[in-house]
Amino acid sequence: LESWEFSYEIVVSNIDGTNTRRLTNNNHFDNFPVWSPDGSQIAFVSDSDPDHDASEIRGRLIVYTMSTGESRDITPFYGDKDRVAPHPPAWSPDGQSIAFVAYDGDDVEYDYRGDVRSQGYPFVHTVLVDGRGSRTIGRAFSEPSWSPDGARIAVVSQLAHGAGLFTFASDSSDISLVTHIMDHVWDMEWLHRVHWSPDGSRILFAKTWGGDLPAPLYVEDNRCRYLCVASADGAFVTATSGLRLPSLYDPLRGQLGILSNSTNLLLHEPLSWSPDGSRIAVLTRTAGGRGSAILYTMDRNGNDVQVLVRNGENWDLIAWRSEPVDLDSCSNGVVVPDPEENPGLVEDCRTLLSVMDTLGGSVALELSMGWRTDRPIEEWGSDPDSILSVAAANRVGVVVGGEPPRVRSLVLPGARTIDSGPIGVLFGRIPTELGNLSELRELDLGVNELTGPIPAELGNLSNLEVLDLTSNYLRGGIPSELGKLTNLEILRLSDNDLGGPIPPELGNLSNLRELYLENNQLTGNIPPELGKLTNLRELHLDGNQLTGPIPPELGNLPNLEKVYLGRGNPFYNRFTGCVPMALVDKIVYFGELGLPPCEESSNDR
Repeated sequence: LESWEFSYEIVVSNIDGTNTRRLTNNNHFDNFPVWSPDGSQIAFVSDSDPDHDASEIRGRLIVYTMSTGESRDITPFYGDKDRVAPHPPAWSPDGQSIAFVAYDGDDVEYDYRGDVRSQGYPFVHTVLVDGRGSRTIGRAFSEPSWSPDGARIAVVSQLAHGAGLFTFASDSSDISLVTHIMDHVWDMEWLHRVHWSPDGSRILFAKTWGGDLPAPLYVEDNRCRYLCVASADGAFVTATSGLRLPSLYDPLRGQLGILSNSTNLLLHEPLSWSPDGSRIAVLTRTAGGRGSAILYTMDRNGNDVQVLVRNGENWDLIAWRSEPVDLDSCSNGVVVPDPEENPGLVEDCRTLLSVMDTLGGSVALELSMGWRTDRPIEEWGSDPDSILSVAAANRVGVVVGGEPPRVRSLVLPGARTIDSGPIGVLFGRIPTELGNLSELRELDLGVNELTGPIPAELGNLSNLEVLDLTSNYLRGGIPSELGKLTNLEILRLSDNDLGGPIPPELGNLSNLRELYLENNQLTGNIPPELGKLTNLRELHLDGNQLTGPIPPELGNLPNLEKVYLGRGNPFYNRFTGCVPMALVDKIVYFGELGLPPCEESSNDR
């Protein structure tokens, strides 16, 4: 086929990728499928232009019925005069009507060659699902969004001088201005995405690519996108957060809540309210739109911003889980055999299921790790051929062992690739509930997208032997409670954003063999209590902000083999004094540390 001889088709599948089924098979551009609220039908836009000329749109609104396989064209106008725009249609909450955008064919402009230069003005229309009862709502500079009760439609539309956010009665009998947005409308097609909150009280909207954006919403480089929330009655919500978010003033309506205007991030198309309306999910890309996607959430006022994923590739959708995980399934006899005789394993199962939505999201753990309630907990591991399993030497997942059986190992690391760098499955904060896995021997959550502090509750894992949280985005201090893990042999906390002093309580880890704290923001002195770690073989402290003398107690560690303190970089550790003689041959890059060996006292001779 020639490069232009292709088409888009509609395909459905189960969430795990099985039972894939093609619904359309033609030479059209079938795109923007949207499920009806009850899941029985799919509305999509089909462009029948046989030459696939992107400058000429001949879109039609199609409804596909899943039970019969029937496709129906419900576009309320015919011929080439009006065409459905290539943007997703919107179902009314009751599934009886569909709102969509179409271009007015009377305003098509052509250039001197006869090619289409402008498609005309876009208008919002509604039509019943059977194709009857069509209405024209108004001029559109955004996709339409139904209120949760189906009574109104929100859309960015045209004012006499500029554009504003409006709500229309679904029968077009009433129009209400929510806010004036800007004073000019040239080159502003599809400036905004509009989303009602689940309770219908607020409207989320975002500026996307467009032309000049003058006051009151001004963007210096014309590349930023704004994320805003307004109350549906026009009283604006002030929003601030840690993303350099100023509150600007709209002279027509009062104060406008600006949730995000970072010049380093570009809002991607998807925006989404959580099912309870308390948080907003946003997908961004770095400036220029060519970087990896960054998924984060914030509360409805723009505060408590949490980065979930920093390296998403080609992501275009956001969907919140609407139903909680059923914890009682741990007692169904499938996940835990003989649940009455294994109450400890049942509780471990309940703990793991309870953290699914926090620790990476249920979809990631269901698909990548097999955490499903229709299979035994012993099989909660990923495909052995997956990149995650290979990276962890096929140790990925949940390991059950001992008598009585309990969860002994939880290994959920990401991976590093040459092309893409780290690939993390897990995001969000480390759940405090993991501290309830009392028989856990190994906890590996390294090389992921985890944020927030290290929970002090991990100090309750008294049987833990390996704790690996390396290469995440963890912040805050190292909890002193980790000093209670007296069975710990390996502690890896490197390559995070941890700050504050090294807790002297780590000196209580009498079985510790390897301690990795490098590449953080740790400050203060090296605690002399580390000199009690008689089994320690490797100590990694480089890449921090540590100061003061190197404790002579470290020179008394009988099994110490390698010490990493840095290479004299003035931007990192700045030790003073001298290096204990017993450490000189053990410090890697000693010659670049910039400190002399300590002179032996007469008592040392």
